[in-house]
Amino acid sequence: MNGDDDDNFEPNLNDMRVAIDGLDRSDEDWPDLHWMVANRLHDRYNETRDYDDLENAIRRAQLIVDDYHPNDPEYLTDFALMVWSKFEVVRSDELLAECIHLWERALAHIYEDDDCFLRAHTQTNLAVGLMSRRADGDEQRAASLWKQAATCDDLDVDVLAQVLANLAETLSLDDSPLADLVDAVDNARRATSLPVEDRGVLAQAWMSLANSLDRLHDLRPEPELIVEAISASERALSYLDADNDDWPRLTANLCGLLRQRSREAGSAQHLERAWALIQEVLDAGIDDHPDFAYVHISAASVASDLGYETVDKQLVRRSLDLYRTGTAAQEVTAEDAGIGLSTFSAALRDAGEMFDDAGLLGDAVDAGEKALRILTKPGLRRAAALTMTANALRSRFVVARSLADLDLAFNYTTQSLDSTPEEHREYAARQTNLAVILSDNFDERAVLADLDRAIELYREALTRPEPIGMRICERQNDLALALRARFESTLNIDDLEEAITESHKAVDATDRQSLLWPGFASNLGNALAEDSKASHASPISPTRSRCLSRLSYWPKVDRQNSRATRRTSAFLSPRRRTTRHRRHCSMRASNGWSLLSRYSRKIMGTGHFAKPISQTCTFNGPRSGRSRGGHLLPPPTSRGPSMLLMRRLPLRGIAGLAFCRPWRITPGLCAYCTASIRPPQRWKTF
Repeated sequence: MNGDDDDNFEPNLNDMRVAIDGLDRSDEDWPDLHWMVANRLHDRYNETRDYDDLENAIRRAQLIVDDYHPNDPEYLTDFALMVWSKFEVVRSDELLAECIHLWERALAHIYEDDDCFLRAHTQTNLAVGLMSRRADGDEQRAASLWKQAATCDDLDVDVLAQVLANLAETLSLDDSPLADLVDAVDNARRATSLPVEDRGVLAQAWMSLANSLDRLHDLRPEPELIVEAISASERALSYLDADNDDWPRLTANLCGLLRQRSREAGSAQHLERAWALIQEVLDAGIDDHPDFAYVHISAASVASDLGYETVDKQLVRRSLDLYRTGTAAQEVTAEDAGIGLSTFSAALRDAGEMFDDAGLLGDAVDAGEKALRILTKPGLRRAAALTMTANALRSRFVVARSLADLDLAFNYTTQSLDSTPEEHREYAARQTNLAVILSDNFDERAVLADLDRAIELYREALTRPEPIGMRICERQNDLALALRARFESTLNIDDLEEAITESHKAVDATDRQSLLWPGFASNLGNALAEDSKASHASPISPTRSRCLSRLSYWPKVDRQNSRATRRTSAFLSPRRRTTRHRRHCSMRASNGWSLLSRYSRKIMGTGHFAKPISQTCTFNGPRSGRSRGGHLLPPPTSRGPSMLLMRRLPLRGIAGLAFCRPWRITPGLCAYCTASIRPPQRWKTF
């Protein structure tokens, strides 16, 4: 305090403290006077943050509670709040345990006919302590305490709104079942409907609704839930000024929701808005803010997404710098540090592909392994870290061809899928990831059972809800490739027919201006060519052969506005095969040839042709990631028609593959570059 307040308040309290310290302890008023001074010192600490006042208050209150009121719930509750104030400064497990113990003692001595408000007050603060500790069973117990507190009729609307908001946050944790998430949304809606006047409480209530809707969207991936969550988050921010301590965190929360909306809507405008919002927070200066690390990691994730959408390498580099700053500021063993490292791993992996830097892929694996050493508790957070680390290992395998990386990626991907509830919105993506790894393993070890399982996983993933539309097209394309690979081994014509059907779906559902469309169309052309080879189709002219063996046409794409679909990483890798026995079967071909001709004209602007190129040799060309910019170079070869060599391809998914055997657009890993980052909850006592 300062000015007149200092003159009127502090001297009186200091004089009072000196006078009371001179009293004999046998005086009957000694306990009450010392307790009054302890409370006044605690009040002054809350205004001035003078730590000496807090220490003095705790020392005096300790004497009164221990010697005079060991079982009085009011004294125990108030003393626990003083210890809590010290815990907020020191963050000691011993102090937290003492707070919980004091509130438990107080609650044990509040009986049914006692003050309802005191009981609710103690229940809510004990729940705050339990949620800060988060030992086994603490979340369920805290939720039960908040539910009981919410039934108290003596609570004013501001306190009731905070209780309901905290209850919603507790019910909507990462691993909460669907029923709890629905209850969380209901409680948050009730909190926002109360006639609350305090703007800070209103902000908390609306933010709890946004968070609950976001978690519900995990298990019920309906686009309107994210839209409503964004609206609720905007409403929460409208009640806060830029100098409010919660403003940076709530702004970062909104940016996370905008990122998710951008993925589902396929629009960069949400990312652009998120980047503008988070830059306001960074520019405001938050060096000493408790949410410094969270805000920087959130900013890094937005910059990473936007950098890949707009092919802005400078922004991608800045995202890595923001990640480094944010992760360095986190506690080494804190769970939030594990989440930050896992998202950093994903960003490093994508940067390694964009910049063609194998060192960054190694850094991605290291960051993922560090995250897994922190996130040891089974659940969705560890599952996400397993996914990110497995993706980094797979990317490094594609470059270094180390089977140890592939095997470890398989183990991590399997664990991640096993830890993800089937109703979760990422379950289908993690099924796809495992299918991709199994397909890689088939390429390396030729175990047909791996390919069979991959196909079943692709099929099942396509039956599940998927909020990100482009992933469906990618899975259809991936399934088609796996079916064609099995056809090459088994010559089961049903596989080839299904592959053509799935390729058709992928091509027809993809915008021609998408960077994925030429690759999907090329794969369809390859499937139709294989179909026609089995049908004794007539040969084509050498001119047509040369034309089809090189993709000389690339659709004009507005790179600033196109969606790069960076959630998967397509590696253009040739199918390495041992000698296989070809046999021809009798089947209809005219339909296939007309379709093949139609898609070839869309890709290259060519006319009709009679027969696909027969290409039996294998060719190990460079593997290209999603984000490599450059041009196409047709290499010379003496082993038959020229093949398209992909060097430094623009963005991911460019598979303008000629209709020759080795090249194809291969399946990619369905995982976000940066995983969803959940906001840290600041539990506050009442």
